Amino acid sequence: MTRGENMTQTQAPARAYRAPGAPTARSRTPDAHPDHQRAYRVLAMTGLGLAVLALGALSAFTALGSVLALGIFVLAVVCCLPTHLLPSLVLAVAALLPVGYLTAVPDIGGRFLTPGVVLTAIWLLKTLVTRSNDLDRRALVGWLLAFVVVLGGLTSISINPVRSSLWTLALLVAAVLPALVGPRADPRTAATLLRTWLVVGSGLGGLAVAESALQANPLTRYLSVEQHWAVYRVTTTLGHPLVNGAFFAVTACLAWFLFLDGGRLRRLALVCFVLTGFGTALTGSRSGVYALLGGLAVGMVLVLLSRRAGVVVKVAGLAALAAGAAAIPHVSVLAARSTSAEGVASVDYRQYVVDLAYGLFLRHPVAGVGPGTSAQAATAAGARLPLENAALGTLVSTGILGAALLLAFLVHLGWRALRRQQPGTVAAMVAFLLAGSAFPLWEGNPALLVLLGLVIVVAGPEPKGAADLLSDDPLPR
Repeated sequence: MTRGENMTQTQAPARAYRAPGAPTARSRTPDAHPDHQRAYRVLAMTGLGLAVLALGALSAFTALGSVLALGIFVLAVVCCLPTHLLPSLVLAVAALLPVGYLTAVPDIGGRFLTPGVVLTAIWLLKTLVTRSNDLDRRALVGWLLAFVVVLGGLTSISINPVRSSLWTLALLVAAVLPALVGPRADPRTAATLLRTWLVVGSGLGGLAVAESALQANPLTRYLSVEQHWAVYRVTTTLGHPLVNGAFFAVTACLAWFLFLDGGRLRRLALVCFVLTGFGTALTGSRSGVYALLGGLAVGMVLVLLSRRAGVVVKVAGLAALAAGAAAIPHVSVLAARSTSAEGVASVDYRQYVVDLAYGLFLRHPVAGVGPGTSAQAATAAGARLPLENAALGTLVSTGILGAALLLAFLVHLGWRALRRQQPGTVAAMVAFLLAGSAFPLWEGNPALLVLLGLVIVVAGPEPKGAADLLSDDPLPR
């Protein structure tokens, strides 16, 4: 054997491209060491037993015994599901069960401790126990301690400590902890979630097209949302046009960059992108359209800076983005609402919100009025509606201290996505944040933060993610 042959055989094999969540040797191993599995079973059974006792005692004094019994059964079933399936279940429940806008659901169950948040908590518990050795404990403990100290301190001086406590809990469970734990979760989690997201997104996009054509939604009688706008705006199963706009914009960004990636899910991603793009326009939400276009623009800038993406991908991506940007504003729903008296009044009110938020912020610039309480502060100031801007609402409610912490965390997530070469993740994050600029997306309904948390989870545990177009490696064939 020659020296050159010996070197060839001993060289490490080249790193092959792998889409996010693709099965690896590690992903086919059991979730955890047997000791961890036993500890989880004991912990799960203890928690389930306490839940049964608590809910059973509560049902004895209420008329919701059958509902609570069903909840106990569902909780038991969920705890027995494989860990990697739970984030997909979270997405499906959050998208298909509009608890935040169901008239029969109280505020605490519809906006804070929703089924999606509870399922996320179960997934976090199972992941923390079964994959504790894989977690970045320094980052996990550091960020969690920062949020508990800062938001806990702000909650202690809040104008509504109970609401602030619930808002902080929902933020941690729905977004902060999933973003920290997700990159170290079972690799199968991202692959399953990605497929589920494309299927759910395509289904809801198609439902939006059908609802717009029929000008009716059979769920309307169960929702607290009324069609009081100048045009018919789709609500689907998400409950409100603005929530639909946020979901469709985020989903379309993920689907587009997955399509450019050219993997096995390319066709499904293209179908999802087209349907969710139409769905965004049919919501009649200008903020949803701006969120979609803004996210796509930021992601395409990253693609243009790529040395891995070919000229064809770059040119085709830019052409499609330009065509979409030119066509979407001319969709009849958007065009009609933009020129209507109701649409003009909506724009004027959002300008008033900016002035109102600035005045409220100056009253408590450092510590704010309490996490999640900007709507209460606005009402006390004489406003007829909540602050229709989640970013400004968060600045009012948490002040400079809380807003700086949240901004630092978002920068951390964005930088991590850039470092891992995932423009699709960055685009989806941008879309989510821009969508919140027109209504209290996470300020009034923090349970919707699961969407942001799942964006980080679906990016996968490996350095290369769904839209890895920034590396020097050639595109996969």
